[in-house]
Amino acid sequence: MKYYKFTTDNGPIYGKCVYDLSGAWQSVEGELKICFNGFHANRADQLPYWMGTELWEVEIRGETIEDYNKICAREIRFVRQLSWDQDKMLRFAWLCAFDANAAACAARAARVVRAARAASAARAARAASEAARRAANWSRDAAGYTRDAACIGRAVNSIRDAARSARAAHYAHDAALRKQLSWIEAACGEKLGTPDTGEEEKG
Repeated sequence: MKYYKFTTDNGPIYGKCVYDLSGAWQSVEGELKICFNGFHANRADQLPYWMGTELWEVEIRGETIEDYNKICAREIRFVRQLSWDQDKMLRFAWLCAFDANAAACAARAARVVRAARAASAARAARAASEAARRAANWSRDAAGYTRDAACIGRAVNSIRDAARSARAAHYAHDAALRKQLSWIEAACGEKLGTPDTGEEEKG
């Protein structure tokens, strides 16, 4: 597994510690605590959560703890600097901002559609409730039964639409992260990350 780290002016994005960029192993003592004690690194898929003026391939070893967007390690060493600089960072920021604005515009349009669907779902739910009441009264009108079934079907479809919307939001977030990683890879001129072989690093 390859790991990476953004730095700013060859130091941490936040904080004031000094990194040894020579390739030597560095370590911390005491209990590891994300954002307080330990060296932070990222898998390739976590890089879009961060931004700095330099990007490094790093190795980590020893004890680790992980959050959704970073890994905190006992030891780290800087392996090589990738083709990334402040200009590329600023362009990446611009692309993210442009994409976010486009997504916001799409979301506003989607809200209009959702409002219309919500109103339709409410009507369908009321109709389904009325259909159930009529069914309980053993209506003998065959045409009425058909209409009742259609109302219940619309209510079920509305529930399915809500579930699809929740899944779509999750997929949209993942898709945005993949797109942002592809921008970073394009700027660096290389594919980032490798499959985990399951082998622990030695030495």
